[in-house]
Amino acid sequence: MHPSGRGGLLPAVLAWLASASAPAQAQQPEAEAAPAPAAAPAASPEAGRSVLVPPPTLSGEAPEHIAGALQEGVRAGLTDAGLPVVEAPEGCADTSCAAAAVAEGKASAYVRTEVSITGSDYALAVDMVDAEGRSLARKEGHCEICTYEEAAVALRELVAATASDLPPTEASVPPPTVDPEPEPPKRRMSPKTTQIAALTAIGVGVAALAGGIVLLVLDENPVKSNCSGPHVDGDGDCEFRYSTLGGGIGLTVTGAVVAGGGVGLLLWSRKQAKGEPPAVSLVPWGVRARF
Repeated sequence: MHPSGRGGLLPAVLAWLASASAPAQAQQPEAEAAPAPAAAPAASPEAGRSVLVPPPTLSGEAPEHIAGALQEGVRAGLTDAGLPVVEAPEGCADTSCAAAAVAEGKASAYVRTEVSITGSDYALAVDMVDAEGRSLARKEGHCEICTYEEAAVALRELVAATASDLPPTEASVPPPTVDPEPEPPKRRMSPKTTQIAALTAIGVGVAALAGGIVLLVLDENPVKSNCSGPHVDGDGDCEFRYSTLGGGIGLTVTGAVVAGGGVGLLLWSRKQAKGEPPAVSLVPWGVRARF
């Protein structure tokens, strides 16, 4: 009984272990089958520096293999110059279509290539043109007594040289920095200089005031140096007298004004030294300032 019991127990244990591990194994394919997040689309060439390449304009005998070699030379020349190549839309073989593609933002310019074939001589012209038809860079060249392979190489070199003459785009040239012009420093008299000017004005005003008072006092007084003999009348009045009234009045007023201005300037200089601005107000008879 025991041997047979053991024999029946072992298969049951193995079956239970297999059933327990089955869900874990089933989950692994589901995880692998989960859809991966969509990859971001590849960035297109930088439109600010890319060039659209329409087919070259050929004149003369130009079989299809010669046209293809020349077209490949144009692409290689742009690549040599470090410019991304943008293929022209299907069926876009003229300049108006290329200009429209550039205007739509597919590229910053398009290359207009002209090849004139006369026997084994090739006349080459490469022109970089913007959306408005303006020529940005142009070069011409020749390949005399050349095979079409040699002409394709010459065209490649001419395209690379023309592309190197392209002006930089606005995105690649930072705008010039213009520093604002510094404001000129405000010139103000120092309190010491103001005080010197005030004291000078006071001194000049006092001197003028004193001179004016002297002239006022001297007015109508006889000129004693010439007041004798026939220059004296019977009453003893001198013929010659000083006439200094006008000068005395003018000098006195001027001295008073200058001295008063000097006093005001001196008081203002003291306020200026303390950093306190003077108070100014309008009054019916003029301007009143408090220093």
